[in-house]
Amino acid sequence: MKEEIMIEQENEQQSLSSSLKNIFFKPSRAFENINLKRIIIFSIIIMAAAGFLTGWIGASVLGDTEAALEEVRGMEGMTEEGLAQTEEMLTSGIFTTIISSFLIIGGIIGTIFGWLIMGGILTLVFNLMGGEAKYSKTLAVLGLSWIPLFLREVFKTIWFFSTGEFASATSVLHNQADIFVLWNVILLIVGFSIVYGLSKKKSAAAVLGYKAFYLLLIYGLSSLNQFIAGGFM
Repeated sequence: MKEEIMIEQENEQQSLSSSLKNIFFKPSRAFENINLKRIIIFSIIIMAAAGFLTGWIGASVLGDTEAALEEVRGMEGMTEEGLAQTEEMLTSGIFTTIISSFLIIGGIIGTIFGWLIMGGILTLVFNLMGGEAKYSKTLAVLGLSWIPLFLREVFKTIWFFSTGEFASATSVLHNQADIFVLWNVILLIVGFSIVYGLSKKKSAAAVLGYKAFYLLLIYGLSSLNQFIAGGFM
């Protein structure tokens, strides 16, 4: 009897292909009766792919020695000795290979690790708001809602290798307010409201609150990085 119930529930689950199709055409239905296992596996795949693309672009920029040196020469306070050391490192094949591998692997691990952390934080938040949140469900909603961000990385990669220029905004704030991020936020609000049975106001409060925290965090880290870099230069 128990097995029959489990089979029946499994049959009622929405297929992965249906969820993906609904993300584009019927977002509110994309999160109904989702197949947690398949969506989480799919999420890992697209996030690993996006992390790889990000690292690949970074590795390609590093491989362009002349462009990298030109950027270094334009830095304020760069001494001749510092420039010579930088040029020696950039022209070293071993150095380039190690850093390129680090960028690609780091991009993959960083993207997935960020997803896991965000899942833990939002699961806690939704439980504190009176919901019955589960980590696996939160990860599934985050994964489905992450499709716009994956598409953004694909477009950025195509743009970079087509034009040789970065398709990114000049500031942290603008980079977190493009159409893909807004699409992602809308999907998150809709997804969590459906999966956890919350009002859209509560769902929006949790999602926007996290996004605001994330924005402040990366802005602070970016400012700190510039401060430290300025001190060394």
